[in-house]
Amino acid sequence: VVDKLKLVDDPEFNGGTTAASGGLLPRLLRMLGLERAPPPGSDRLATSKLREAVIARFQSHMDAEAVGLSTVITVNFRSASADKAATIANAIAQTYIANLTTAKNNASQGVSKWLADHVGLLGRQASAADSAVQQYKAENGLIDTSNGTALTDQQLGDLTSQMIQAQGDQAQAQARYTRM
Repeated sequence: VVDKLKLVDDPEFNGGTTAASGGLLPRLLRMLGLERAPPPGSDRLATSKLREAVIARFQSHMDAEAVGLSTVITVNFRSASADKAATIANAIAQTYIANLTTAKNNASQGVSKWLADHVGLLGRQASAADSAVQQYKAENGLIDTSNGTALTDQQLGDLTSQMIQAQGDQAQAQARYTRM
């Protein structure tokens, strides 16, 4: 929220200091042309320290607490300006919701990936088991046909059908012979 609302540049939070100015004395020295060159990396360090100080001041102005045993959270922020306090409190709530949503999405993605990996593993195990069953059936003459019966049962059924057909043909031929 501090970065989003650029509170580092707000005098209420930075104490009248900006990262670029470094305070009143460095500004005065700069205006008089008496400023020494800053050591390398000092700008980054000064910016970081200023940001940390603004965050500490920001946190001292903020209160957030759960309402009873509910999931409702109240966010209060104290500022010299009521509009600024409302804007900051709303930004805190929005950031909290965005972070919570991101965390839940990340957790969901993790669970989805785990499930996909687990389904893939189970699929490979099922394929291996099916291959083992097919190999066992082949080794022991238990090969299935397309309709799910054993080959020997299908062959027996086919022979029985052929025998019944032959007996029917014989009965017809016998009836014709008798009539003639």
